[in-house]
Amino acid sequence: MATLCQAAQKPSGLLPVANTAVLEHLMAKLDEARVRKANVVVEGERAATQIQTWCVEHEEKKHVDVHVTTVKEGSGSADAVRAAAADAKRASHVLLMPAELLLDVPLAKVVAQHRRRGALATIMLVSAHEGNAPRVAVDQRERIAAVAQGGDDLAKVPKKPARHCGRLRVCAEPRAVGLAVLSAEAVAMVCEDETIRCVFQDLLPKLCQAQFVEQTLDHADANASASQGEAWDADALGANMAHNKRAMEARARPRKAVVAMETSGMCLRHPKIYAEANREMADRAEDAVAADAKLGHRATIGPGCVVGPGGRFGDRSSVKRSVLGSRVHVGQQCKIIQSVVHNSVLVQDGAHLQNCIVTSGAVIPERTTLKDCLVGPGANLVAGAEFRNETLIAG
Repeated sequence: MATLCQAAQKPSGLLPVANTAVLEHLMAKLDEARVRKANVVVEGERAATQIQTWCVEHEEKKHVDVHVTTVKEGSGSADAVRAAAADAKRASHVLLMPAELLLDVPLAKVVAQHRRRGALATIMLVSAHEGNAPRVAVDQRERIAAVAQGGDDLAKVPKKPARHCGRLRVCAEPRAVGLAVLSAEAVAMVCEDETIRCVFQDLLPKLCQAQFVEQTLDHADANASASQGEAWDADALGANMAHNKRAMEARARPRKAVVAMETSGMCLRHPKIYAEANREMADRAEDAVAADAKLGHRATIGPGCVVGPGGRFGDRSSVKRSVLGSRVHVGQQCKIIQSVVHNSVLVQDGAHLQNCIVTSGAVIPERTTLKDCLVGPGANLVAGAEFRNETLIAG
């Protein structure tokens, strides 16, 4: 994701997906769930300024009151929770939404399930597409019972989760947090423990342990009470029976759990997944070609394409299953296939693009062939050359 943001010269929240910023997609989800206040935590002053500028420019479109908070470079998701702690401490629960993830799920439904189960946290899992990402074990009640970091083995689940959860299902693929709904208790845990930097890697294992501690204490108290009852002392036995009753009632009450919900969201950290997200959103779009697009003789724009305003297409050029931003000029006899082209890009005569991402301001020289490439502005491309599976960024 860092390379893609570097090429685009903008933070992940402002990367366009089907010509709409990721942040705008997230704001639409919040508005749909009737959320009226959001805190956007951004790493670095430059990125925060870009986000703040975007918020001002889109003030009329959004119905969510957005506050931008800046944290230092390299901060984790838990640092984001702490940065927004002033607001988070007053809330009964907090929604944590990474900017590099697109989710196809109603937020109101997630929050409703979180409240209904009285969960410590409700975690939505998406495929991470990263081999070193954590893996999780989930029980039949969809509680996350154990977490393994990186390449650790989950074949041996700790005794407490195994004893209290019964049969467990281990997710075969690495998982990332698509969305986290944190209870006030979980938020307090983050604020009090500075060693927690990442919600998934640091906080989640602690929450998994916390959901079993109370059960273990209840069993221990009940066993201790039973052993004391063997003395047959009438007063002690009466107290013991009352203690056992309280223990049984405690065990009967629903426990605060860490709930897992699977979703089909997309993690945009990888350029290939980012391109796939664009194509999927393009397939859903209606009237996706701007009315002012100008096509030359026998130029074609196929189905599954999105074309922004100001597009120009030379004679015999063709575009298939691609997303093109505003003011993209395509020369004669060019081919653009399954690619994402940002704003103000010039594709000169005879150039071919396939499975590429081209960021704003880039120039593709004539007769250049690019396949599976990421291209930024100022990239040193030679006319007539062929590039495959390369990252082409100035500097």
